[in-house]
Amino acid sequence: MNVQQIVIGLVMLLVFWAFQKGYADSLGTSAWFLGAIIFSVLLMLMGKAVMPKPPEELKKLWNFAILFALAATFAISFLGSMLGAVFPPNFTPAALTPLVLSLWLMVFGGTLFVGAQASKELVGSLIGVIWLFSSLHFVTSVGTGPNSYLHFGLITGLSFIIAGLLQKK
Repeated sequence: MNVQQIVIGLVMLLVFWAFQKGYADSLGTSAWFLGAIIFSVLLMLMGKAVMPKPPEELKKLWNFAILFALAATFAISFLGSMLGAVFPPNFTPAALTPLVLSLWLMVFGGTLFVGAQASKELVGSLIGVIWLFSSLHFVTSVGTGPNSYLHFGLITGLSFIIAGLLQKK
């Protein structure tokens, strides 16, 4: 059992449950960027818990993924209209939340899958695949929208909690 992994999984679940409950609503679209920062930090902590001394190529892979996700989330959060995004009448930014969370699952799910494959970590590979397929659920399911943060917390947090329970340390 890897207690660090379980605790980080619980924190992920609780953080995104808090987002779901509306504790970050007053931040508007800044909440997405805050969520990306929190999620990136938790993933870095998870990486240190699972692989304290990763190879240099794996570090580059994760650094790229984190910087890409943060830059894309920043652009969506703060620069959308300045970049020429066209929004329909009565548009609410919350409608983009499933798309933003789907982007994170695609970027980090792919990174987790590639990194775990390179490290021959089968559970990590499966988690990456689950995240990749879950990203499709966020953009294709009608019912996910209002519960996006809760779904995201369950997908990310539970996968690490279960992996932590199964891992021998």
